[in-house]
Amino acid sequence: KIDYPDQVHIILGNHELVSNYTRGLENFRRGFHVPEDGPLRGVNYAFTQGNARFVVLDSNAPFVGSRQTAWATEELRRAAADPALRHLFVFVHHSPYSSGPHGDNPELLRSGLVRTMAETGVDFTFGAHDHFYERGEVDGLRYIVTAGCGAPLYKRRRNLPRTAVWEATLHHVRVTVDGDDVELTAVRPDGSLVDHLRLRKHPP
Repeated sequence: KIDYPDQVHIILGNHELVSNYTRGLENFRRGFHVPEDGPLRGVNYAFTQGNARFVVLDSNAPFVGSRQTAWATEELRRAAADPALRHLFVFVHHSPYSSGPHGDNPELLRSGLVRTMAETGVDFTFGAHDHFYERGEVDGLRYIVTAGCGAPLYKRRRNLPRTAVWEATLHHVRVTVDGDDVELTAVRPDGSLVDHLRLRKHPP
């Protein structure tokens, strides 16, 4: 059992479930304690920190016509309508978009949830799965693929206009929220910069 501080949150990946989905999910729930307000206990949830709302999804489970998608849609729309919340962030292991060998997430795209993310003004959606760093934008939705924590790095499969920054490198991503401003920085292990972006949220 690992007890994390309240401000640290975990997202379920695919390797936790490689040998057996049911047993892997049970082990994940035993090891990591996260909020349990989503329809899939312990693996999707939402929380508020300051003026930002965070929505965590399980991309190992279905999206099309699912309880998870209905719940996430309601979460996003409710947060977008709340004047006290200025920022929205979504986390999903299998990114909706990726230039890597795994490519885009067709299940998530077919569900309509990505369109809802764009319509509700999500600042960033964060994914992983393809082992590199990528930032891009599709139909107003900014996506980040960040999976450079030590596993073997992947090559890019497609070079697309939607991609603003791409690099196969070990890295971590820092995001700072200050009022209406959001600053994103991706950094290599030696401290050098991979990417930097500052956004200002317009008044609703």
